[in-house]
Amino acid sequence: MGLELLGATGPLADAEVLELAFAALEALGVEGEVEVGLPSLVGEVLKASRLPEALQRRAQQAIHRKNLPELEGLLAQSPVPEEARKVLLALPDLYGEREVLKEAQGLPLPPKAREALKELEKTLDLLGRPVLLDLGMARRYEYYSGIFFRAYTPGFGLPLLGGGRYDGALLPKAAGFALGVERLLEALRLPKEEATPEVLALDLAALRRFARERRTELFHGEDPVAYARRRGIPFLARGEELWRVE
Repeated sequence: MGLELLGATGPLADAEVLELAFAALEALGVEGEVEVGLPSLVGEVLKASRLPEALQRRAQQAIHRKNLPELEGLLAQSPVPEEARKVLLALPDLYGEREVLKEAQGLPLPPKAREALKELEKTLDLLGRPVLLDLGMARRYEYYSGIFFRAYTPGFGLPLLGGGRYDGALLPKAAGFALGVERLLEALRLPKEEATPEVLALDLAALRRFARERRTELFHGEDPVAYARRRGIPFLARGEELWRVE
């Protein structure tokens, strides 16, 4: 089940789609938090990196997963202009509230990426609602021509809806989102009060090790750092290793 806005593009149209996403969650009685990314920004920076196409794909995945060591290793495999390297290594950490825009604007971005960032800022000004920004969100940047967004609710780790702008993919001007009906029904059945885990376990060994002494949750998904930040979980664990989320 979803919604599309056809024949309009630009910041006002994007703000309208985001507003409708908020309204859908409110109509269903779901407490929602919306994350907004800009996959096209990542795509433009990867183009400027001059990495071979295969390495660009792998770098895209590392950025989306916020795996900085993997990204550093990939960039070491091929010459990359210093400005592009600096931006690529900054992208995984560009997560938070509106101050993230200022951080991104201070980077040596390619012209098209900088213009996309200005359009995003206008969209958020028109929306007038708080959102979380994840400028390292790199999923399907070749499909999404502008923003990409997804919504979560406390205590439920999977997105309840997702969408964005995809001008030129199906129609010249199009944006929209889809609701996950089964996920929404499951989220509506959640208890309203649930203690936040102290540890997010990345494997079963860590779950066995730390669940005996701390409230621990086993992670299912592709971006543990963003999930831990969103839930307020202070520690990640793998095997015997425990470290604080920065």
